[in-house]
Amino acid sequence: MIIHFLALGATVVGTTESIITGILDMLASDINVSIGLAGQLVTVFSIAYALGTPILIAITSRIDRKNLLLAALCIFVFGNIIAVLSPNYALLMIS
Repeated sequence: MIIHFLALGATVVGTTESIITGILDMLASDINVSIGLAGQLVTVFSIAYALGTPILIAITSRIDRKNLLLAALCIFVFGNIIAVLSPNYALLMIS
């Protein structure tokens, strides 16, 4: 049963990048930046994901996958909480 929840969580993490593109105009107006600058959030996320994934796979290859996925989901939730509470663009980019 826990595996199903972990798989659902992994799916949510995977769709995060796609969801923001639909709300860029609202996000841009909320944080008072241009739509192009708000779009840089997607670019930075994509680059970090592309460069970080192979490195993290190599580093975490000996860790139990269930524990690793659980830890990754906790980090994901923490990052999203920071993003929701971000008062400015810089903190949102870092989160």
